[in-house]
Amino acid sequence: KDSLVLSDIEIASHILKAEEISHFTKLGHYDVIPHAQRVYNPDNPYMIVYAEIYNLTKTDNQRDKNRYTQISRVLDMNGREVMKNKELEIDTPGSFSVVMDKLSVGTLEPGIYTYELQVEDLNTGQKDISSKKFYVMSPQRAMPVTNPLDDIVRNMSVEEIDSIYSILQPVMSKEEIRMYKNSNLEGKQSVLIRFWEARDPDPTTPVNEFRIELEKRIQYANNQFSTQIRRGAQTDRGMILLKYGFPSDREVFPSRMERNPYEIWSYNHIEGGVEFVFVDVMGTGLYELVHSTKRGERYDPDWYERYNYR
Repeated sequence: KDSLVLSDIEIASHILKAEEISHFTKLGHYDVIPHAQRVYNPDNPYMIVYAEIYNLTKTDNQRDKNRYTQISRVLDMNGREVMKNKELEIDTPGSFSVVMDKLSVGTLEPGIYTYELQVEDLNTGQKDISSKKFYVMSPQRAMPVTNPLDDIVRNMSVEEIDSIYSILQPVMSKEEIRMYKNSNLEGKQSVLIRFWEARDPDPTTPVNEFRIELEKRIQYANNQFSTQIRRGAQTDRGMILLKYGFPSDREVFPSRMERNPYEIWSYNHIEGGVEFVFVDVMGTGLYELVHSTKRGERYDPDWYERYNYR
């Protein structure tokens, strides 16, 4: 008999019921949108976890319980338990099951933590444990002398680093992008660490204000702009939000018989005032940047005639 196996922990920004199959879809039922940075604070306190359990046992023997338990906890850098969820005893659906967990971790002291999940098959007594590191940040509190974010980045896999890079790429310089593409795992980790360090407005303080602001933008974009096929931070609206921040004004124009829905974002503090126009070209909720008065961005002064029908 195969041993009980608990998959790697996936920390998500949110888990949605899948309407269409995408590369985020698990089991054809759930879209698990990854939260690759794994950074939490009082404004973004909730950690969402997804994992899969394999090789559970379920029999017709009345002496068997046909149940399994799951329990999760949070450990600090010294391995001390600082948070623990109530142990759950769950009916075994078959040889396979999923775990979806949620914890409020944003008020923990700033630092590196480990989320640990344990499952036990009550029929066999077999157990398995899986864990994942995450980071808690609070601008109002002093952070450790060493930079915990560096340690988190150094512990990331290629897949995790590449996931973060795919989000940060619009904000990175051409030289940073070139170096990243030509680097191995250690080099990619170094590029990412230097990316944050180079943009820290005040390196003498324990808080990187740029990183805090960018993470707020990423979180907002993922919550507001995500579609079934793309994370919000990687949509056109998300990328503009990451690059230029929140607009001074945002006008939303809903769909009508003669026109596609569109939005106009205005930034009064850039180049004397610029605009970005996003249109839901296909009617799927994925808005595309079709025109901007910002130098270096897409320019199409005829956009309105192109996407409005009479």
